Amino acid sequence: MFDLLALPHDLVHPIIESIDDRADLIALTQTCSRLQPLAEGQLFRSVYIRDGSNVEKLASALRSVPERFNYVHELEVTPAPYRRKWQGIEIMPDLLADMSNLRALRLESPFINTFHYRSSWPEEQMSRYIELFKKANAPNGEDGPLKSLRKLVLHSHGSDSRYYSLKDILPVFMSRTLKHIHVSCVDIDGFDLDELDLGDEVGKTPLQTLVLDECNVEAGTLSTILSLPRNLVCLSIQENIEHQFRGHRLNHNYAIFLSGLQRQAHSLQFLQHSCPDTSNSRSPDFDMSATSGLANFRKLHTLELATGSNLRIPLQEPSHAPPAVSTLRLTRLKHDESKTWEDLPDSVHRTASATHFDHLELHMEPLRMEIDQLAPFFMHGWNLPAPRCIGIARALRERNITTKIVSYKRASCFPPYLYGEKEPVPQVIFDSKKFWALEDEFAKQSAEAMEIGENGGGEDERGARRDGDGITRSRRKWRDAVGEDGTVLAAQLATGLRSRTVPRVVVERVSDSDDDDAVVW
Repeated sequence: MFDLLALPHDLVHPIIESIDDRADLIALTQTCSRLQPLAEGQLFRSVYIRDGSNVEKLASALRSVPERFNYVHELEVTPAPYRRKWQGIEIMPDLLADMSNLRALRLESPFINTFHYRSSWPEEQMSRYIELFKKANAPNGEDGPLKSLRKLVLHSHGSDSRYYSLKDILPVFMSRTLKHIHVSCVDIDGFDLDELDLGDEVGKTPLQTLVLDECNVEAGTLSTILSLPRNLVCLSIQENIEHQFRGHRLNHNYAIFLSGLQRQAHSLQFLQHSCPDTSNSRSPDFDMSATSGLANFRKLHTLELATGSNLRIPLQEPSHAPPAVSTLRLTRLKHDESKTWEDLPDSVHRTASATHFDHLELHMEPLRMEIDQLAPFFMHGWNLPAPRCIGIARALRERNITTKIVSYKRASCFPPYLYGEKEPVPQVIFDSKKFWALEDEFAKQSAEAMEIGENGGGEDERGARRDGDGITRSRRKWRDAVGEDGTVLAAQLATGLRSRTVPRVVVERVSDSDDDDAVVW
Protein backbone atom coordinates (compact mmCIF):
# COMPACT_ATOMS: atom_id res chain seq x y z
CA MET A 1 0.00 0.00 0.00
CA PHE A 2 1.34 3.43 -0.97
CA ASP A 3 2.35 5.51 2.05
CA LEU A 4 1.27 9.07 1.26
CA LEU A 5 2.64 10.41 4.55
CA ALA A 6 6.13 9.17 3.66
CA LEU A 7 6.36 11.82 0.95
CA PRO A 8 7.79 15.26 1.72
CA HIS A 9 5.32 18.08 2.28
CA ASP A 10 6.06 19.82 -1.03
CA LEU A 11 4.93 16.67 -2.88
CA VAL A 12 1.88 15.90 -0.72
CA HIS A 13 0.46 19.41 -1.14
CA PRO A 14 0.09 19.38 -4.98
CA ILE A 15 -1.42 15.88 -4.79
CA ILE A 16 -4.17 17.13 -2.49
CA GLU A 17 -4.65 20.24 -4.63
CA SER A 18 -5.48 17.97 -7.58
CA ILE A 19 -8.48 16.49 -5.72
CA ASP A 20 -11.69 18.20 -6.84
CA ASP A 21 -14.29 15.86 -5.33
CA ARG A 22 -15.84 17.41 -2.22
CA ALA A 23 -16.68 14.06 -0.59
CA ASP A 24 -13.09 12.86 -1.00
CA LEU A 25 -11.73 16.03 0.58
CA ILE A 26 -14.10 15.75 3.56
CA ALA A 27 -13.01 12.14 4.07
CA LEU A 28 -9.37 13.18 3.82
CA THR A 29 -9.80 15.80 6.56
CA GLN A 30 -10.77 13.01 8.96
CA THR A 31 -7.72 10.80 8.40
CA CYS A 32 -4.99 12.44 10.47
CA SER A 33 -3.80 15.74 11.90
CA ARG A 34 -1.14 16.16 9.21
CA LEU A 35 -3.51 15.86 6.26
CA GLN A 36 -6.43 17.72 7.84
CA PRO A 37 -5.16 21.30 7.30
CA LEU A 38 -4.04 20.45 3.76
CA ALA A 39 -7.40 18.94 2.84
CA GLU A 40 -9.31 21.77 4.51
CA GLY A 41 -7.21 24.29 2.62
CA GLN A 42 -8.41 22.73 -0.62
CA LEU A 43 -11.97 22.30 0.65
CA PHE A 44 -12.41 25.97 1.60
CA ARG A 45 -10.34 27.37 -1.27
CA SER A 46 -13.41 28.25 -3.37
CA VAL A 47 -16.68 29.16 -1.63
CA TYR A 48 -20.01 29.71 -3.42
CA ILE A 49 -22.92 31.35 -1.56
CA ARG A 50 -26.44 31.10 -3.02
CA ASP A 51 -28.70 31.87 -0.02
CA GLY A 52 -28.71 32.71 3.67
CA SER A 53 -28.53 29.09 4.85
CA ASN A 54 -25.21 28.72 3.02
CA VAL A 55 -23.85 31.72 4.92
CA GLU A 56 -24.89 30.37 8.30
CA LYS A 57 -23.22 27.03 7.61
CA LEU A 58 -20.09 28.77 6.35
CA ALA A 59 -19.95 31.06 9.38
CA SER A 60 -20.21 28.08 11.74
CA ALA A 61 -17.44 26.19 9.95
CA LEU A 62 -15.06 29.14 9.74
CA ARG A 63 -15.56 30.45 13.27
CA SER A 64 -15.12 27.01 14.84
CA VAL A 65 -11.58 26.94 13.40
CA PRO A 66 -10.49 30.56 12.70
CA GLU A 67 -7.52 29.36 10.64
CA ARG A 68 -10.03 28.35 7.95
CA PHE A 69 -10.64 32.02 7.12
CA ASN A 70 -7.15 32.06 5.61
CA TYR A 71 -7.96 29.10 3.35
CA VAL A 72 -10.58 31.01 1.31
CA HIS A 73 -9.10 32.31 -1.96
CA GLU A 74 -12.22 32.61 -4.14
CA LEU A 75 -15.66 33.76 -3.01
CA GLU A 76 -18.91 34.13 -4.96
CA VAL A 77 -21.96 35.69 -3.32
CA THR A 78 -24.82 35.37 -5.79
CA PRO A 79 -28.05 35.04 -3.76
CA ALA A 80 -31.28 33.94 -5.42
CA PRO A 81 -34.05 36.56 -5.87
CA TYR A 82 -36.20 35.18 -3.07
CA ARG A 83 -36.36 37.18 0.12
CA ARG A 84 -37.34 34.15 2.21
CA LYS A 85 -33.90 32.67 1.52
CA TRP A 86 -32.05 35.75 2.68
CA GLN A 87 -32.03 35.09 6.38
CA GLY A 88 -28.36 35.01 7.37
CA ILE A 89 -27.04 36.77 4.26
CA GLU A 90 -26.50 39.97 6.24
CA ILE A 91 -23.46 38.54 8.05
CA MET A 92 -21.54 37.92 4.81
CA PRO A 93 -19.61 41.25 4.88
CA ASP A 94 -18.41 40.41 8.42
CA LEU A 95 -17.06 37.07 7.25
CA LEU A 96 -15.44 38.68 4.24
CA ALA A 97 -13.51 41.08 6.45
CA ASP A 98 -11.63 38.17 8.07
CA MET A 99 -10.67 36.41 4.79
CA SER A 100 -7.15 37.80 4.67
CA ASN A 101 -6.01 35.63 1.74
CA LEU A 102 -9.02 36.22 -0.51
CA ARG A 103 -7.88 36.64 -4.13
CA ALA A 104 -11.11 36.76 -6.19
CA LEU A 105 -14.56 38.08 -5.23
CA ARG A 106 -17.84 38.04 -7.18
CA LEU A 107 -20.87 39.91 -5.84
CA GLU A 108 -24.35 39.99 -7.36
CA SER A 109 -27.58 41.59 -6.25
CA PRO A 110 -30.52 39.15 -6.25
CA PHE A 111 -32.77 41.82 -7.79
CA ILE A 112 -30.80 42.65 -10.95
CA ASN A 113 -33.05 40.88 -13.43
CA THR A 114 -36.32 41.18 -11.50
CA PHE A 115 -36.98 44.82 -12.50
CA HIS A 116 -37.72 45.53 -8.83
CA TYR A 117 -34.60 47.36 -7.70
CA ARG A 118 -35.17 47.38 -3.98
CA SER A 119 -33.13 49.84 -1.99
CA SER A 120 -32.43 47.23 0.70
CA TRP A 121 -29.60 45.68 -1.29
CA PRO A 122 -27.48 48.79 -2.05
CA GLU A 123 -28.24 50.45 1.29
CA GLU A 124 -27.93 47.45 3.60
CA GLN A 125 -25.52 45.12 1.79
CA MET A 126 -23.50 46.90 -0.90
CA SER A 127 -22.66 49.82 1.38
CA ARG A 128 -21.05 47.43 3.86
CA TYR A 129 -18.95 45.79 1.16
CA ILE A 130 -17.80 49.19 -0.10
CA GLU A 131 -16.90 50.15 3.47
CA LEU A 132 -14.40 47.27 3.46
CA PHE A 133 -12.72 48.78 0.40
CA LYS A 134 -12.52 52.15 2.14
CA LYS A 135 -10.75 50.53 5.07
CA ALA A 136 -8.40 48.69 2.72
CA ASN A 137 -7.51 51.99 1.00
CA ALA A 138 -6.67 53.72 4.29
CA PRO A 139 -3.01 54.57 5.04
CA ASN A 140 -2.73 51.49 7.25
CA GLY A 141 -4.82 49.37 4.90
CA GLU A 142 -2.14 46.69 4.57
CA ASP A 143 -3.28 45.45 7.99
CA GLY A 144 -7.00 45.71 7.15
CA PRO A 145 -9.46 43.62 5.09
CA LEU A 146 -9.10 42.61 1.43
CA LYS A 147 -5.34 43.07 1.51
CA SER A 148 -4.80 40.16 -0.90
CA LEU A 149 -7.78 40.78 -3.23
CA ARG A 150 -6.77 40.81 -6.90
CA LYS A 151 -10.05 40.36 -8.84
CA LEU A 152 -13.55 41.78 -8.36
CA VAL A 153 -16.72 41.15 -10.39
CA LEU A 154 -19.59 43.36 -9.20
CA HIS A 155 -23.15 43.28 -10.59
CA SER A 156 -25.49 45.47 -8.61
CA HIS A 157 -28.03 48.31 -8.90
CA GLY A 158 -28.88 51.56 -7.19
CA SER A 159 -31.69 52.48 -4.82
CA ASP A 160 -34.89 52.01 -6.83
CA SER A 161 -32.83 52.25 -10.02
CA ARG A 162 -31.11 49.84 -12.40
CA TYR A 163 -27.95 51.95 -12.29
CA TYR A 164 -25.79 52.93 -9.37
CA SER A 165 -23.47 55.90 -9.15
CA LEU A 166 -19.73 55.79 -9.67
CA LYS A 167 -19.36 57.80 -6.45
CA ASP A 168 -20.87 54.92 -4.50
CA ILE A 169 -18.20 52.46 -5.65
CA LEU A 170 -15.27 54.85 -6.18
CA PRO A 171 -13.23 53.09 -3.45
CA VAL A 172 -13.20 50.02 -5.71
CA PHE A 173 -11.40 51.93 -8.48
CA MET A 174 -8.94 53.32 -5.94
CA SER A 175 -8.01 49.88 -4.60
CA ARG A 176 -4.30 49.33 -3.96
CA THR A 177 -4.51 45.60 -4.65
CA LEU A 178 -7.07 44.97 -7.42
CA LYS A 179 -5.68 44.04 -10.82
CA HIS A 180 -9.00 43.04 -12.43
CA ILE A 181 -12.29 44.97 -12.09
CA HIS A 182 -15.53 44.04 -13.87
CA VAL A 183 -18.54 46.19 -13.00
CA SER A 184 -21.91 46.54 -14.69
CA CYS A 185 -24.68 49.16 -14.93
CA VAL A 186 -22.73 52.01 -13.38
CA ASP A 187 -23.55 55.66 -14.03
CA ILE A 188 -20.11 57.06 -14.83
CA ASP A 189 -21.50 60.54 -15.29
CA GLY A 190 -23.95 62.98 -13.78
CA PHE A 191 -21.65 64.84 -11.35
CA ASP A 192 -18.73 67.24 -11.33
CA LEU A 193 -15.26 65.78 -11.45
CA ASP A 194 -14.36 67.95 -8.47
CA GLU A 195 -16.67 65.77 -6.41
CA LEU A 196 -14.32 62.81 -6.89
CA ASP A 197 -11.78 62.71 -4.10
CA LEU A 198 -8.94 60.73 -5.70
CA GLY A 199 -6.37 61.54 -3.06
CA ASP A 200 -2.84 60.55 -4.08
CA GLU A 201 -3.89 57.50 -6.13
CA VAL A 202 -3.53 59.06 -9.60
CA GLY A 203 -1.19 56.89 -11.63
CA LYS A 204 -0.56 54.49 -8.73
CA THR A 205 -3.20 51.74 -8.67
CA PRO A 206 -2.09 48.29 -9.93
CA LEU A 207 -5.20 47.79 -12.07
CA GLN A 208 -4.48 45.91 -15.32
CA THR A 209 -7.96 44.88 -16.56
CA LEU A 210 -11.06 47.08 -16.48
CA VAL A 211 -14.46 45.94 -17.82
CA LEU A 212 -17.33 48.45 -17.88
CA ASP A 213 -20.36 46.32 -18.74
CA GLU A 214 -23.63 48.00 -19.85
CA CYS A 215 -22.54 51.26 -18.26
CA ASN A 216 -23.52 54.86 -18.93
CA VAL A 217 -20.14 56.40 -19.66
CA GLU A 218 -19.30 60.10 -19.96
CA ALA A 219 -15.99 60.87 -21.65
CA GLY A 220 -14.63 63.31 -19.06
CA THR A 221 -15.34 61.04 -16.11
CA LEU A 222 -13.88 58.06 -17.98
CA SER A 223 -10.71 60.07 -18.48
CA THR A 224 -10.49 60.61 -14.72
CA ILE A 225 -10.95 56.89 -14.03
CA LEU A 226 -8.23 56.07 -16.57
CA SER A 227 -5.84 58.39 -14.77
CA LEU A 228 -5.71 56.06 -11.76
CA PRO A 229 -3.92 52.88 -13.02
CA ARG A 230 -0.17 52.76 -13.51
CA ASN A 231 -0.27 50.39 -16.47
CA LEU A 232 -3.70 49.34 -17.72
CA VAL A 233 -3.38 46.39 -20.12
CA CYS A 234 -7.00 45.49 -21.04
CA LEU A 235 -9.89 47.95 -21.33
CA SER A 236 -13.43 46.91 -22.26
CA ILE A 237 -16.04 49.67 -22.58
CA GLN A 238 -19.49 48.28 -23.26
CA GLU A 239 -21.93 51.16 -23.28
CA ASN A 240 -25.55 50.75 -22.28
CA ILE A 241 -27.39 48.83 -25.02
CA GLU A 242 -29.76 46.35 -23.37
CA HIS A 243 -31.03 48.44 -20.44
CA GLN A 244 -32.63 51.82 -19.78
CA PHE A 245 -31.43 54.37 -22.32
CA ARG A 246 -29.66 57.36 -20.81
CA GLY A 247 -27.65 58.61 -23.75
CA HIS A 248 -24.34 57.42 -25.18
CA ARG A 249 -21.81 60.17 -24.91
CA LEU A 250 -18.42 58.72 -25.83
CA ASN A 251 -18.95 59.11 -29.58
CA HIS A 252 -20.49 62.54 -29.10
CA ASN A 253 -17.42 63.67 -27.15
CA TYR A 254 -14.93 61.94 -29.38
CA ALA A 255 -11.97 64.27 -28.77
CA ILE A 256 -12.32 63.95 -24.98
CA PHE A 257 -12.77 60.18 -25.34
CA LEU A 258 -9.50 59.88 -27.28
CA SER A 259 -7.74 62.18 -24.83
CA GLY A 260 -8.82 59.96 -21.94
CA LEU A 261 -7.56 56.82 -23.67
CA GLN A 262 -4.20 58.51 -24.17
CA ARG A 263 -3.61 58.22 -20.44
CA GLN A 264 -3.00 54.49 -20.94
CA ALA A 265 -1.46 54.61 -24.43
CA HIS A 266 1.88 53.45 -23.04
CA SER A 267 0.55 50.11 -21.76
CA LEU A 268 -2.81 49.21 -23.33
CA GLN A 269 -2.75 45.91 -25.26
CA PHE A 270 -6.48 45.16 -25.64
CA LEU A 271 -9.18 47.75 -26.30
CA GLN A 272 -12.91 47.12 -26.79
CA HIS A 273 -15.64 49.68 -27.41
CA SER A 274 -19.23 48.48 -27.86
CA CYS A 275 -22.04 50.94 -28.51
CA PRO A 276 -25.32 51.18 -30.45
CA ASP A 277 -25.19 52.02 -34.15
CA THR A 278 -27.35 55.09 -33.53
CA SER A 279 -24.51 56.77 -31.63
CA ASN A 280 -22.20 56.87 -34.66
CA SER A 281 -21.62 60.57 -35.11
CA ARG A 282 -18.69 62.94 -34.73
CA SER A 283 -18.86 65.75 -32.24
CA PRO A 284 -19.59 69.12 -33.91
CA ASP A 285 -16.19 70.59 -33.00
CA PHE A 286 -14.19 67.51 -34.00
CA ASP A 287 -10.82 68.32 -35.55
CA MET A 288 -8.84 65.30 -36.73
CA SER A 289 -5.60 67.27 -36.87
CA ALA A 290 -5.90 68.13 -33.18
CA THR A 291 -5.23 64.56 -32.05
CA SER A 292 -2.78 61.76 -32.78
CA GLY A 293 -5.62 59.26 -32.74
CA LEU A 294 -4.32 55.84 -31.72
CA ALA A 295 -0.83 56.26 -33.16
CA ASN A 296 0.77 56.32 -29.70
CA PHE A 297 -0.71 52.94 -28.73
CA ARG A 298 2.41 50.98 -29.65
CA LYS A 299 1.56 47.91 -27.55
CA LEU A 300 -2.04 47.61 -28.71
CA HIS A 301 -2.37 44.19 -30.40
CA THR A 302 -6.15 43.50 -30.25
CA LEU A 303 -8.79 46.07 -31.14
CA GLU A 304 -12.50 45.20 -30.90
CA LEU A 305 -14.92 47.87 -32.09
CA ALA A 306 -18.65 47.95 -32.77
CA THR A 307 -19.70 49.20 -36.19
CA GLY A 308 -21.02 52.35 -34.50
CA SER A 309 -17.79 53.22 -32.67
CA ASN A 310 -16.01 56.39 -33.73
CA LEU A 311 -12.73 54.76 -32.75
CA ARG A 312 -12.86 53.33 -36.27
CA ILE A 313 -12.11 56.83 -37.61
CA PRO A 314 -8.35 56.86 -36.83
CA LEU A 315 -8.00 53.39 -38.37
CA GLN A 316 -8.57 54.94 -41.79
CA GLU A 317 -5.83 57.53 -41.39
CA PRO A 318 -2.23 56.22 -41.62
CA SER A 319 -0.89 58.94 -39.32
CA HIS A 320 -3.50 58.16 -36.64
CA ALA A 321 -3.61 54.36 -36.80
CA PRO A 322 -2.10 52.08 -34.10
CA PRO A 323 1.18 50.61 -35.40
CA ALA A 324 1.17 47.05 -34.02
CA VAL A 325 -2.38 45.66 -34.19
CA SER A 326 -2.50 41.92 -34.78
CA THR A 327 -6.26 41.25 -34.57
CA LEU A 328 -9.03 43.68 -35.57
CA ARG A 329 -12.57 42.69 -34.59
CA LEU A 330 -15.62 44.50 -35.94
CA THR A 331 -18.70 43.62 -33.90
CA ARG A 332 -22.48 44.08 -33.88
CA LEU A 333 -22.83 43.49 -37.63
CA LYS A 334 -26.43 42.72 -38.59
CA HIS A 335 -27.28 39.66 -40.70
CA ASP A 336 -30.27 41.22 -42.40
CA GLU A 337 -29.24 44.84 -42.91
CA SER A 338 -28.29 45.41 -46.54
CA LYS A 339 -26.48 48.70 -45.88
CA THR A 340 -24.08 46.89 -43.54
CA TRP A 341 -22.89 44.59 -46.31
CA GLU A 342 -22.99 47.25 -49.01
CA ASP A 343 -20.68 49.57 -47.06
CA LEU A 344 -18.47 46.96 -45.41
CA PRO A 345 -16.10 46.11 -48.32
CA ASP A 346 -15.16 49.76 -48.87
CA SER A 347 -14.80 50.40 -45.14
CA VAL A 348 -12.55 47.37 -44.66
CA HIS A 349 -10.46 48.37 -47.70
CA ARG A 350 -9.85 51.88 -46.34
CA THR A 351 -8.99 50.47 -42.93
CA ALA A 352 -6.57 47.90 -44.33
CA SER A 353 -4.90 50.59 -46.44
CA ALA A 354 -4.16 52.72 -43.36
CA THR A 355 -3.79 50.22 -40.47
CA HIS A 356 -1.55 47.18 -40.40
CA PHE A 357 -3.17 44.09 -38.92
CA ASP A 358 -2.85 40.33 -39.47
CA HIS A 359 -6.33 39.03 -38.71
CA LEU A 360 -9.80 40.43 -39.34
CA GLU A 361 -12.79 39.06 -37.44
CA LEU A 362 -16.34 40.11 -38.32
CA HIS A 363 -18.75 39.33 -35.47
CA MET A 364 -22.47 39.20 -36.19
CA GLU A 365 -25.25 40.00 -33.75
CA PRO A 366 -26.79 36.90 -32.09
CA LEU A 367 -29.69 35.09 -33.77
CA ARG A 368 -32.40 32.86 -32.36
CA MET A 369 -31.55 29.67 -34.22
CA GLU A 370 -29.57 26.51 -33.74
CA ILE A 371 -25.83 26.46 -34.30
CA ASP A 372 -26.04 24.27 -37.41
CA GLN A 373 -28.48 26.74 -39.02
CA LEU A 374 -26.29 29.83 -38.65
CA ALA A 375 -23.94 29.19 -41.58
CA PRO A 376 -26.61 28.30 -44.20
CA PHE A 377 -28.78 31.23 -43.08
CA PHE A 378 -25.86 33.62 -43.46
CA MET A 379 -24.50 32.28 -46.75
CA HIS A 380 -27.93 32.36 -48.46
CA GLY A 381 -28.97 35.74 -47.06
CA TRP A 382 -31.06 37.89 -49.41
CA ASN A 383 -28.49 40.69 -49.22
CA LEU A 384 -25.76 38.37 -50.61
CA PRO A 385 -23.36 38.41 -47.64
CA ALA A 386 -21.52 35.32 -48.94
CA PRO A 387 -20.03 36.88 -52.10
CA ARG A 388 -19.25 40.08 -50.25
CA CYS A 389 -17.40 38.33 -47.42
CA ILE A 390 -15.50 36.25 -50.00
CA GLY A 391 -14.64 39.46 -51.85
CA ILE A 392 -13.35 41.02 -48.63
CA ALA A 393 -11.26 37.92 -47.93
CA ARG A 394 -9.78 37.98 -51.46
CA ALA A 395 -8.78 41.62 -51.15
CA LEU A 396 -7.22 41.09 -47.71
CA ARG A 397 -5.39 37.96 -48.88
CA GLU A 398 -3.18 40.18 -51.04
CA ARG A 399 -2.07 41.86 -47.81
CA ASN A 400 -1.54 38.49 -46.04
CA ILE A 401 -4.54 39.15 -43.78
CA THR A 402 -6.83 36.30 -42.73
CA THR A 403 -10.57 36.75 -42.42
CA LYS A 404 -13.07 35.08 -40.09
CA ILE A 405 -16.79 35.65 -39.70
CA VAL A 406 -18.37 34.69 -36.39
CA SER A 407 -22.06 34.37 -35.64
CA TYR A 408 -23.79 33.61 -32.35
CA LYS A 409 -26.72 31.61 -31.12
CA ARG A 410 -28.67 34.02 -28.95
CA ALA A 411 -29.11 33.04 -25.32
CA SER A 412 -32.28 33.71 -23.36
CA CYS A 413 -30.49 36.34 -21.25
CA PHE A 414 -28.82 39.66 -21.92
CA PRO A 415 -25.75 41.27 -20.34
CA PRO A 416 -24.55 41.48 -17.71
CA TYR A 417 -24.56 37.70 -17.51
CA LEU A 418 -25.17 36.51 -13.97
CA TYR A 419 -24.65 33.23 -12.15
CA GLY A 420 -26.15 30.33 -14.10
CA GLU A 421 -26.99 32.40 -17.19
CA LYS A 422 -25.77 31.19 -20.57
CA GLU A 423 -23.93 33.60 -22.84
CA PRO A 424 -24.44 33.62 -26.63
CA VAL A 425 -22.62 30.68 -28.25
CA PRO A 426 -20.08 31.73 -30.94
CA GLN A 427 -19.84 29.87 -34.23
CA VAL A 428 -17.28 30.46 -36.99
CA ILE A 429 -19.23 30.61 -40.26
CA PHE A 430 -16.34 31.58 -42.54
CA ASP A 431 -12.60 31.00 -42.26
CA SER A 432 -10.50 32.28 -45.15
CA LYS A 433 -7.52 29.97 -44.46
CA LYS A 434 -9.75 26.94 -44.84
CA PHE A 435 -11.65 28.52 -47.72
CA TRP A 436 -8.63 28.84 -50.02
CA ALA A 437 -7.83 25.13 -49.78
CA LEU A 438 -11.46 24.12 -50.25
CA GLU A 439 -11.94 26.47 -53.19
CA ASP A 440 -9.06 24.87 -55.08
CA GLU A 441 -10.36 21.39 -54.32
CA PHE A 442 -13.95 22.19 -55.28
CA ALA A 443 -12.90 23.98 -58.46
CA LYS A 444 -11.17 20.78 -59.61
CA GLN A 445 -14.22 18.74 -58.69
CA SER A 446 -16.53 21.14 -60.49
CA ALA A 447 -14.42 21.03 -63.68
CA GLU A 448 -14.26 17.25 -63.50
CA ALA A 449 -18.01 17.05 -62.92
CA MET A 450 -18.78 19.27 -65.90
CA GLU A 451 -16.56 17.19 -68.17
CA ILE A 452 -18.10 13.88 -67.13
CA GLY A 453 -21.59 15.36 -66.95
CA GLU A 454 -21.46 16.13 -70.65
CA ASN A 455 -21.28 12.37 -71.23
CA GLY A 456 -24.44 11.79 -69.17
CA GLY A 457 -22.80 10.11 -66.20
CA GLY A 458 -21.30 6.64 -66.21
CA GLU A 459 -18.14 5.31 -64.68
CA ASP A 460 -14.79 7.03 -64.33
CA GLU A 461 -11.44 5.51 -65.18
CA ARG A 462 -11.44 3.70 -61.85
CA GLY A 463 -14.95 2.34 -62.38
CA ALA A 464 -16.60 4.50 -59.71
CA ARG A 465 -20.28 4.99 -60.43
CA ARG A 466 -21.26 8.61 -60.98
CA ASP A 467 -24.58 10.40 -61.00
CA GLY A 468 -25.80 12.46 -63.93
CA ASP A 469 -24.05 15.61 -62.70
CA GLY A 470 -20.72 13.77 -62.71
CA ILE A 471 -20.15 13.39 -58.95
CA THR A 472 -19.40 10.06 -57.31
CA ARG A 473 -22.03 9.10 -54.77
CA SER A 474 -19.46 8.67 -51.99
CA ARG A 475 -18.02 12.09 -52.72
CA ARG A 476 -21.53 13.60 -52.83
CA LYS A 477 -22.16 12.43 -49.28
CA TRP A 478 -18.96 14.06 -48.10
CA ARG A 479 -19.54 17.20 -50.13
CA ASP A 480 -23.15 17.73 -48.98
CA ALA A 481 -22.04 17.97 -45.34
CA VAL A 482 -21.55 21.73 -45.21
CA GLY A 483 -19.47 21.52 -42.05
CA GLU A 484 -19.86 23.27 -38.75
CA ASP A 485 -18.14 26.49 -39.75
CA GLY A 486 -19.92 27.09 -43.07
CA THR A 487 -16.70 27.52 -45.01
CA VAL A 488 -17.48 24.36 -46.98
CA LEU A 489 -20.72 25.92 -48.10
CA ALA A 490 -18.98 29.16 -49.06
CA ALA A 491 -16.49 27.24 -51.22
CA GLN A 492 -19.35 25.37 -52.91
CA LEU A 493 -21.04 28.65 -53.75
CA ALA A 494 -17.84 30.28 -54.99
CA THR A 495 -16.98 27.42 -57.36
CA GLY A 496 -20.52 26.65 -58.52
CA LEU A 497 -20.24 23.09 -57.23
CA ARG A 498 -23.78 21.73 -57.20
CA SER A 499 -25.38 20.04 -54.21
CA ARG A 500 -28.70 18.50 -53.47
CA THR A 501 -28.94 20.39 -50.18
CA VAL A 502 -27.67 23.75 -51.44
CA PRO A 503 -29.51 25.88 -54.02
CA ARG A 504 -27.44 26.19 -57.18
CA VAL A 505 -25.59 29.46 -57.63
CA VAL A 506 -24.40 30.38 -61.13
CA VAL A 507 -20.97 31.96 -61.28
CA GLU A 508 -19.78 33.84 -64.36
CA ARG A 509 -16.48 35.56 -64.97
CA VAL A 510 -16.61 39.27 -65.72
CA SER A 511 -14.83 39.59 -69.03
CA ASP A 512 -14.31 43.34 -69.01
CA SER A 513 -13.17 43.61 -65.41
CA ASP A 514 -9.62 44.45 -64.38
CA ASP A 515 -9.97 41.96 -61.55
CA ASP A 516 -9.40 38.40 -62.76
CA ASP A 517 -11.17 37.08 -59.68
CA ALA A 518 -14.29 39.21 -60.04
CA VAL A 519 -17.50 37.21 -60.27
CA VAL A 520 -21.18 37.91 -60.80
CA TRP A 521 -23.62 36.17 -58.47
